[in-house]
Amino acid sequence: MILRRSLQSSDFDSLLPDLVGKPILLSNANIHSLQPPEMGPVDEPWPEFIRQVLLAPVTADGDKLELRIETAADGAGFLWYARLLDKEGFPGDTLVPFEQTQDATKNSFTVSLSDQVLTRLLTDQEIQICWADCKAGRPFPLNVETSARASLPISPGKQTLEESNLISYYQGRIAWEQLFPDPEADGSSTDHATVAPAPVSGVDKSRIQSYQIREFVEALAGLNQDLRSATQSEPAMRLALLGPVSPFALAQTIIDAVVAGRRTPTAAGFQLVEILACLQSARSHQVPERLADAWQQHLQQVNGKITRLLEKLVAENPALFASNKAFGRYRKAVLNVKQLSNHDNPL
Repeated sequence: MILRRSLQSSDFDSLLPDLVGKPILLSNANIHSLQPPEMGPVDEPWPEFIRQVLLAPVTADGDKLELRIETAADGAGFLWYARLLDKEGFPGDTLVPFEQTQDATKNSFTVSLSDQVLTRLLTDQEIQICWADCKAGRPFPLNVETSARASLPISPGKQTLEESNLISYYQGRIAWEQLFPDPEADGSSTDHATVAPAPVSGVDKSRIQSYQIREFVEALAGLNQDLRSATQSEPAMRLALLGPVSPFALAQTIIDAVVAGRRTPTAAGFQLVEILACLQSARSHQVPERLADAWQQHLQQVNGKITRLLEKLVAENPALFASNKAFGRYRKAVLNVKQLSNHDNPL
């Protein structure tokens, strides 16, 4: 650091660090007294052939993430491979093996991610790049593509939110923090943890479909309020509409219930229509002018995703929905007419 000051002034004395060696006045007569800095240890080699490492949405399914490693044009000329960092109790599993990186026609490599590997990547925030000049490898920073931010888990560890968790949250019976507890609070792994639903008193009715639908209906007002509260910033919009606690996440758990045999397709169709009605009503929420277009775009995106879930449900159960003409009339009436004020009693 060079600081120019007058010798007659003491204004900067308190800012000067302690000196090491004899001070040298910067003048023409003393220029030869300056010495170059001492040479430090030789810098470790760096994988210059790696352009970037990032998490990005899977092209075919924007709700899932994959790891992408991009190399420079001459990257194939290096003998390299990629793996997870070595940590105590966690081996550094190979992500991109040596054999794949020797394809001279490729400069981009994608890795499908299991929940466990994704958790490791989000925790480590680096991967190990190993090559001929550095066989032990160097940690390389992990970035996240902008479009992938909404798909990132809220907290490390795989925590599966069930329909009951989301319903309890929208009903106001549990707080956001209870949905995502500290994964290291008790020192145990939560790679496959499931958040316990809010306790209820009396007889357990959670497996009765009519009770499930009633609970769902009672949660619609909270879902609407949650969307109304998310209009003040674009990140909040994305999280409330497409995040792990959102109309889209709730719709996915409903479809999961159908697949598991816990919900009839007709009941699930009713729920999806009601969620779509909430999104339709959310178009009229007051939004800051600078965010109005973004709000409409995010609503359109999630509306399309849930509509496709509904259409797939109908297509997979053609006989059931074809014979139930009342559902078709109900769907058309709700999505064309229903307003937010009607959600207090959607039945």
